[in-house]
Amino acid sequence: MLTACEKARSIRLSRRARSGRSREGAGNTHAREHGDGFAGFFERHRRHLLRYLARLVSSSDVAEDLTQEAFARVYVVHDGTLRSPRSFLYRTAHNLAMDHMRRRRVAATEPLTDVTADTVGDDSPPPDACVAAREELRLIEAAIQELPPKCRKVFIC
Repeated sequence: MLTACEKARSIRLSRRARSGRSREGAGNTHAREHGDGFAGFFERHRRHLLRYLARLVSSSDVAEDLTQEAFARVYVVHDGTLRSPRSFLYRTAHNLAMDHMRRRRVAATEPLTDVTADTVGDDSPPPDACVAAREELRLIEAAIQELPPKCRKVFIC
């Protein structure tokens, strides 16, 4: 079954043939071999580019989106001055794939869901430090108790 694009193209070609405007004219072998304009460029390279991107991103859906985006960018830039539209297309597609991979890697961070007491560091001091701190506090309290009442009042307020 033909797609809508293929039907439209066959209708255009049949109209050209009936009107005598065949592309088979002398000196037009490049156009005959390579399709017409950007549509021909798209038809020639779409399948290969799609496979290339599918290998890079490991997803046919993402590869399809990136393929469309790459062709859209080439279409906007292509005004006949590109020396190698195919190279530009593949470089654009490769860069889009790398950008996608970077975004996916950043977005792939997972929240901590399986956190237990033994996996999280304990901020409390070790037991021997607690004992030493309590002993020091008792010594300070004893020293304050030995002060005269007026001096002791300064520490207690």
